[in-house]
Amino acid sequence: AQLKLKPAKEVGSRKIDAALRDQLLAVILAISEMDEARLYLIPVDPIAWKIPHYAQVIKKPMDLGTMRKKLEAGEYPNPDKFKDDFDLMIRNCMAFNPPGTIVHDAGAGLDKIFKMKWAAMPPLRPLQQSEDEEEEEEEEEDDDATRTCFFIGVRFNLSKAQSRHGGDPD
Repeated sequence: AQLKLKPAKEVGSRKIDAALRDQLLAVILAISEMDEARLYLIPVDPIAWKIPHYAQVIKKPMDLGTMRKKLEAGEYPNPDKFKDDFDLMIRNCMAFNPPGTIVHDAGAGLDKIFKMKWAAMPPLRPLQQSEDEEEEEEEEEDDDATRTCFFIGVRFNLSKAQSRHGGDPD
């Protein structure tokens, strides 16, 4: 028997509002104008940059251009997801480029400036959830707790069966 799970909510179901998007866009534009950012404005092209092993090291690439497109398309449900993408870009940079290289140092510089700009921004809030959305989330949390208890119970019963039969019940 397969366990049916509810489909995930649409990413854009609670988009950030225009004023918040403009604040985040201002951060991206300010960072993008820095000299250090020129290496981060477009996705890494492993062939053109002669780093064919890039995809083996970096499983989820990110760059400022992609972030800007996602922001303009309303794909960030909240400011934290925007910041998560910036942090991912910097983690990727640090993981792929050794300390002391131009790319590593540029990434460290961008990270420092981003953190200063982020801290200087007014408090960021996504649009308020409707009461229906809050109730739906509470129901999903209850469902998750029930599934967790069910799985713990199954695991507990399997463990008992294994210990009674001296090993694997299969």
